[in-house]
Amino acid sequence: MNVIYIGSNGFPNGLATIQRQILIAKGLIQNGVMCRVITRFGIRNDKSIQRKGVYDGLVPYICAAPIPYRPKNVFKRNINKILGNVNELILIRKYKKKNQVNVLLGIRSSIIRTFYYRMISILFGFKYIIDVNELLGIEGDDQGNMNHLLFNKYSSKLCDGMILISDYLIRHYKKKKNNLKYVKIPIICDVKGITSINPIVKDDNFLLYCSSISYKESIMFVINSFLKVEGCVKLKLIISGSEHEIQKVEQYISLCSKSHLVSIESDIPYNKLISYYKKAKGLLIPLPETIQHKARFPHKIGEYTSSKSPIISNKWGELSNYFDNTSAYLAEKYDEVEFARLMEECTNSDNADIIKNAYKIALDNFDYNIVSKDIVHLIEEV
Repeated sequence: MNVIYIGSNGFPNGLATIQRQILIAKGLIQNGVMCRVITRFGIRNDKSIQRKGVYDGLVPYICAAPIPYRPKNVFKRNINKILGNVNELILIRKYKKKNQVNVLLGIRSSIIRTFYYRMISILFGFKYIIDVNELLGIEGDDQGNMNHLLFNKYSSKLCDGMILISDYLIRHYKKKKNNLKYVKIPIICDVKGITSINPIVKDDNFLLYCSSISYKESIMFVINSFLKVEGCVKLKLIISGSEHEIQKVEQYISLCSKSHLVSIESDIPYNKLISYYKKAKGLLIPLPETIQHKARFPHKIGEYTSSKSPIISNKWGELSNYFDNTSAYLAEKYDEVEFARLMEECTNSDNADIIKNAYKIALDNFDYNIVSKDIVHLIEEV
């Protein structure tokens, strides 16, 4: 089997989508599958980024664009993107193997790019599998647009198989294509790798929430819940995304009565992030009760459980298929008062059993070595 992993930009630097891509690729390779990542162009303005390499000594990758970082000059940047798109096609053809099952493995992309990859797969003799980990363009959210609606409706008909993260997504796409070949791959993590990281921070009197600023509603929910917590525990927010939007959150915090107990950090090294996870009294993951959040399964839950710190969340969506009150602090509903109560309970309790149970769930269900075997079976089936 020969898998070419496509669709993302900036590999191997990135958050949830890139981390999922890294772990799936590692799992495939360790299960005997040849796997190479092609990324079209870079998204970070960091000249130290290499155009090609072998990530973690295992996953070969190459940036199709001649410049692997994001040039400051707009003209240069746009030309680089064009060359990246053209060269991606050349590289896909170059890395096809004779007498092998060749697979294009893609992430959720625009409907136009999904159609483009379908045409390439037919032209060059590849199977095309899409990894889908969320459902966008629903319930009038601000990401809703025609692209998302078309992807939701037609993507399952433009591929040979799908990797789906939740039961909700399985039901959704099987309605679109009854004979859909798929495999359910939940959140995926390197449990032993995270376990081996030694904390490099000393502070341990804090609750932590890690999020993209695109989930600003959940960030505000966490802050408002924290304001209702009694005691001197601190709140640490790790937020990625638009600096302008993050500044708005900082301004809101500055007006709060507990502003001295809340801090925000962004763009921190991975080892420091995991260190924070391991030292936190509780790791927060609120799930708004919407279809979008029922369909997804946040990647950081795998990292949270592997870090051996207790999780605080609510009973919604895919999380409820794996966790109960013996493995996490779970609110019955998405409610600030209820969340604040669980923050206090978690902070003041002995959480050894909850941590142990959650860690076993991660080992049995989320470790990349285990779940990647199911992807191999899907490739054999398509």
